[in-house]
Amino acid sequence: MPFNPETAKAAGQKSKRGPSKLLDPNIKEKMEILYEGVLDHLIMHQEDLSMSDRVKLLQSLSKHIALDDQEIELISSFFKSKSLKKKSYLLREGEVFRHASFVKKGCLVMYSLDKNGKNHVTQIAVEGWWSGDIYSFLSEKPSSYFVEAIEESEVLQVSHKDLEQLYIIVPKMERYFRILVQNAYISFQNRVVSTMSSTALERYLEFLKQYPSHEQRLPLYTIASYLGIRPEVLSRLRKKLSVRPIS
Repeated sequence: MPFNPETAKAAGQKSKRGPSKLLDPNIKEKMEILYEGVLDHLIMHQEDLSMSDRVKLLQSLSKHIALDDQEIELISSFFKSKSLKKKSYLLREGEVFRHASFVKKGCLVMYSLDKNGKNHVTQIAVEGWWSGDIYSFLSEKPSSYFVEAIEESEVLQVSHKDLEQLYIIVPKMERYFRILVQNAYISFQNRVVSTMSSTALERYLEFLKQYPSHEQRLPLYTIASYLGIRPEVLSRLRKKLSVRPIS
């Protein structure tokens, strides 16, 4: 759909967080400047994402929020596509994670290294997932993690600064990312409880149930690290399950 600046501006001004709800003239003026800047940005970048990129991104957004065509155009203009070769890094320890990254294609693994060089996997992200260090992104502090592409991958990225602008122009995006953070916290909490209370076999079976496609794409040692068990233990579990009688 062709972009209409006047329609987009009007839509933004109707927002509960837009100028029409702010009484201070100075704030109104600042918001007008912000909208003008965003519209200029949109005109310059509306073709940055391909149609397939937009479809993939919209599929994720629509799980939690409903967007009209104009909002989709606004949101898409702030994202850029980035390609990653196999074994290349989206993030390295000590860097600030500056771009929220949606996985369009491939598989990325987030992990830390202890003083003995042992790998501790905390996140696995495939198509349709978001990847990266949330704490570093929100706090703008150096990360303790690596994010590595274990396949050739493509991500759609938005910077911290641009996301803050999107929260104002399209307030629904704040709700979307709040839900993402909530879900990430719940998932992390469940993993902690599982690690403390479940056997290695129970954790592995739950992993297969939740992520049936992961096992074919990930090295054994990566899955073992994610589950908090040794690779040789996981190897024995696989052999044990492979010879189970069919009930």
